[in-house]
Amino acid sequence: ILRTQSQAEYSPENIGHFGLNLNLYAHFTSPIRRYSDLLVHRSLIRSLQLGEDGLLPQEFENFPQIGNEISATERRAARAEREALDRYMVIYMSDKKGAEFAAKVAGVTRFGLFVTVNGIGAEGLVPMRVLSNQLGERVSYDADKQVLTARRARTSFSLSQTISVRLDEANMITGQLSFSLAAFPSPGFDGTARPPKRRNRQRQ
Repeated sequence: ILRTQSQAEYSPENIGHFGLNLNLYAHFTSPIRRYSDLLVHRSLIRSLQLGEDGLLPQEFENFPQIGNEISATERRAARAEREALDRYMVIYMSDKKGAEFAAKVAGVTRFGLFVTVNGIGAEGLVPMRVLSNQLGERVSYDADKQVLTARRARTSFSLSQTISVRLDEANMITGQLSFSLAAFPSPGFDGTARPPKRRNRQRQ
């Protein structure tokens, strides 16, 4: 849910806070932990005339550039943190190939299902090609309803649904986990296997 929301950004333009219903809003911590905190503290010192350590007048002119740089750095740090956690999770799951887990559907896309393993928090993908192979038909994607449907198999997948998955691959290089549906035959760890072709029955 957090990842779908608009990310905050540092800017000298005060546009308020939608969630808190505030027309004016500034976020900072004490003790100081970020450079943005330092700027706010120094701004308060200057505005309230609390000492000689306030911002200089010319420093305000650099606020737009500083805000952009801080926002970009924060996003880069958050991305690095997620990637590091993903790799640690892959290491933890690497000896569990073939194991089955209860998981919840965390995302529905045209290229497959994102799932989160219950009790562990490991996140991975059930690729669309694997779903199609296991179900023996083309799976359709409904972007408006966020649902994948296999009509002949009378099976559908939607957000927050609990499903049983099998771990097929734990890639330490990319930090990604690949799953298949545990309730159906596995197409193989490499995802290249194909279901048997259907044969038309001749009438006697």
